[in-house]
Amino acid sequence: MTLSHVGVIGATGNAGPFVINSLLARKDIFTKVTAVTLSTNAEDPKFNDLKSRGVRVVAAKIDDHASIVSAFKGLDAVVAVVGGALFDKQIQLVDAAIEAGVKRFLPAEFGGDDTTPELQKISLLDAKRKVRNYLIEAAKQGKITYSSVWTGPFFDWGLRVGFLEFDLK
Repeated sequence: MTLSHVGVIGATGNAGPFVINSLLARKDIFTKVTAVTLSTNAEDPKFNDLKSRGVRVVAAKIDDHASIVSAFKGLDAVVAVVGGALFDKQIQLVDAAIEAGVKRFLPAEFGGDDTTPELQKISLLDAKRKVRNYLIEAAKQGKITYSSVWTGPFFDWGLRVGFLEFDLK
């Protein structure tokens, strides 16, 4: 399966730039990269850097299924790099990806392995598990494939933004 055109939701957030930079570093594999914005319009100046590096930027509205399907048309894969406020909205994104003919979906699961008993106690991760279970069922039905990527905790980010409740000053 060729996945040469990849869309990234959350390209300008905390983790999105790392995904974009990794895709752009491998243009031999990922020949087209699209940033899909759900929070603003594609002409927002914050996308100028991405555009200057050859990233196509398209806008969609999270509560407008047709606009998401339209944004996903022609993509081989979608990488969701969304924050906690949109974890539960990823099922809508999966449905739109299926309708648009996307081959693979990577949900926003980049933290720890939430299948462990310790992390199953964290309610914030319930939405992630729900999305993954939804993808598992969709894959069993042959509608889409998926990949889960667990990088471990974002320790450096957690320190920088105060998520870990440390004050390094």
